[in-house]
Amino acid sequence: MSNINVAIADDNERIRQNLQEIISKEKDMTLVGSASDGLDTLSMIRTSHPDVVLLDIIMPKMDGLKVLEEINKDESCLKKPAFIILTALGQEEVMEERRLKVLEAYNNVTAQLATIKAKAENAALYNAQMKISENNFIQGKIDIISLSLERARRSGAVTSYAEARVSLHNAIILLEMLTNVKIIKGK
Repeated sequence: MSNINVAIADDNERIRQNLQEIISKEKDMTLVGSASDGLDTLSMIRTSHPDVVLLDIIMPKMDGLKVLEEINKDESCLKKPAFIILTALGQEEVMEERRLKVLEAYNNVTAQLATIKAKAENAALYNAQMKISENNFIQGKIDIISLSLERARRSGAVTSYAEARVSLHNAIILLEMLTNVKIIKGK
C-alpha cells in the first residue's frame, strides 16, 4: 500500500496537535504540513502537494470554503488533493446555543404568564362592569349606547384574554420541544 501524504488546516492548535498525533501513529500516512489560517493553507497545499487535506471551514484570513475554491480554480496546482471537511462548531457551542434557546423560551413563557394574568384580571373586571351596566340599564340609569360600549369593551377584553392563552400555549409547547419535558398534561 502506498503512503498517503496528509496536511492539516485548522486554527485550533489543540485539534491540529490531536490530528498530528493520530496521523503519526498510522504506518501508511505522513504529515506533510500544518496550517492555522486559510492563506497559510493555500501556500502549504501548493508547496507540499498533499494527497489529503483535513480542512477546517472556519479559519482566519480565509475560510475553508474559499481555500477549496482557490485550489480548484488554480491551474498551476496540478495535483488537487482530496479534502476532508472539519468544522470548529463543537459540542460545547451547540450545547450553549441550545441553553440560550431554552432560556429564551423560558423567558417567553414567563412573560406570557404575566400577560395572561393581566388580561384575565382585565377580562374579569370588564365582566363585573358589564353586570353592573346591565343592572343600570334595567334600572334606566344608562342608555343602550352606554350598554353597547360596555359590551364592546368586555368582548375586546375576552378576545384579548383568549389570544393570550393561545400565545402562552404556543410558548409552552416550544419550551417542551426544546427541553423534552412535558409541561402541559395531555387530555
